[in-house]
Amino acid sequence: MVLGSDITRYFSRPENREALEPELQAEVEFGWQNSRGTDPDEVIENIEMFLEHDAAWREDGEPLVAEFRQDAVKVEAPGAEALGSSAASEVKAWHLAFRGEWIAASEQLQEAARQVGAGGQSTRGYRGLLLYLSGVWLHLGAEDETQRARARELVRQAAAASEVRGTWLKEMPQLPGTEEVSLASMDVVAVSAIVARLRGQLRPNRVNDDLTKMREALAQDESTVYEGGLTALGSFLGAESSKPKGQGRCDSAWVWGTAIWMTVEAKSEQHADGLLPLHDIRQANTQLDQLAADRSMDHPPAGSPAIIVSDRLTVDPQHAPAANANVYLASTETIEQIAGDVSIVWSDLLTSAAGIQAEQTLRQHVRSVMTEHGCLPTQVIDRLTQNRIRPGA
Repeated sequence: MVLGSDITRYFSRPENREALEPELQAEVEFGWQNSRGTDPDEVIENIEMFLEHDAAWREDGEPLVAEFRQDAVKVEAPGAEALGSSAASEVKAWHLAFRGEWIAASEQLQEAARQVGAGGQSTRGYRGLLLYLSGVWLHLGAEDETQRARARELVRQAAAASEVRGTWLKEMPQLPGTEEVSLASMDVVAVSAIVARLRGQLRPNRVNDDLTKMREALAQDESTVYEGGLTALGSFLGAESSKPKGQGRCDSAWVWGTAIWMTVEAKSEQHADGLLPLHDIRQANTQLDQLAADRSMDHPPAGSPAIIVSDRLTVDPQHAPAANANVYLASTETIEQIAGDVSIVWSDLLTSAAGIQAEQTLRQHVRSVMTEHGCLPTQVIDRLTQNRIRPGA
């Protein structure tokens, strides 16, 4: 029995189904075929027929499951072999860490990172995490400067291994003597924009009113009001934020200079009781290119995502391949959470920034506050791109 949007969404992705044993693949596929677009009462009748296991099930149900079983082939997930090979070293490392044997624990975790590295791109992010932990553990047990230098080097390797450099690492405690993780170019643009706004003719009461209106707009589902809330959110994130004019354009465009762009298509009026329509996917596919054309550019900056905001977080497997590789689904709840964090950031900055005179000190403070609450563009993009629509992209 597959019940609930999370597991339904998980099984909607072919790569997740293909990693199952063939018997389970057949049963999940049978479920998809007999529930998609079907009246709920008919689904209940089918379940009752299955539970009774009478002639109707044996003659109609079982042969179809067997047919799906013949076509099913188990495909190991990318990196599965590398992750499996590292397990023994990881277990040893954690046993050693529990006993406070930090240097030996670090050595075991470095070995695990080497084994995980055999998975290539698919395990790159996890390798970065292992390298970071091994550096911290080595620092905890270091007895001389040579070992402390090696610990710092491991943390630097962790930053280099991360999928989006520094997105998670900048939130972690840094070792003494380790240089601060450099900001991505999009984060530099955002911090500069917010610093300029703080240095300008800012009226705190007006800003607080705008923050309240933004959150109220993003807490309801009427499309026009919701779209205005999205554009306000982008502005508070340090983006040049607007609703492009013209038919078929996105509901809100967030532009961080030439570093990265984001288009947001709001389907706030949709509810979770259904699949995302194919029309919505095709619409999102074109919006970054339209934005580039509006700006007289050949194409958007590399890595720019297109986000569909909807509570229909499941896509029909037949429609998912139609999505471009940079099109993602995000829930209205995620948007609300980001809006809440942005409000905290600005409440802090409106209070604290006025007492900071030095430009560089203010930049560092803005960076620190945004980082703490997950509001740098790299962090926001990471939060909004957890659910890629296109399988295997």
